[in-house]
Amino acid sequence: NNGFLIYAGGDDVLAILPLEDALSCAKELRDEYLKAFKGSGINSTLSGAIEYAHIKMPLTKILKDSHSLLDNVAKDGCGRDAIAVRVWKQGGKALQWAMPWKKALNENGLIIEQIVEEFKDNEFSSGFFYKIRERFELLNPAKGERAILSADESVSLLAADYVSGNRISMNEAEKKIKPLLEQCRLKVRKLDDDKESFITKKRLEVDGALLVRFLATKGME
Repeated sequence: NNGFLIYAGGDDVLAILPLEDALSCAKELRDEYLKAFKGSGINSTLSGAIEYAHIKMPLTKILKDSHSLLDNVAKDGCGRDAIAVRVWKQGGKALQWAMPWKKALNENGLIIEQIVEEFKDNEFSSGFFYKIRERFELLNPAKGERAILSADESVSLLAADYVSGNRISMNEAEKKIKPLLEQCRLKVRKLDDDKESFITKKRLEVDGALLVRFLATKGME
């Protein structure tokens, strides 16, 4: 994955990777880890943390933050077996996104990378992604209140908004928007008596959409 290995020992791996390859490398590391325990009867999982950092950020600061991201967000926040991502710009933290691996992957790989491919390069220069924060604020319920729109209604509303700026059908727009919104809802993995379940939060977190834009534009505004 075009990376440079810094440390590998036990179940710990630390490496520097290009922006384009970091997520895929994390997935492959998890695949190899699960393969190593296959058939052993041991229920073991692997969580990962990715720091996309500006080149001028001190490496020691990134390394220290990666421990917090892994322990507090991927493990404690998502319930382990999860991937957590932070993006840093020169001005500070730009976004944070996390997801249990089983909700971040499908049969074709990482859903977030598939979403990047779905939204073509020229679409990221349109107003849709640049106004995504205010659109999510309109869809999210106020604190202590129930959501006015269901998940499907939110998809339809944002799809209609997307159609107005792009020459595609409503059906095509909904196919693009639905997985995007799914990756923008925080999911927490629960394990009770070895039975795994997932809790999906109602609130839409804009950082998932901002990560899609970040990856699609390779960090360039």
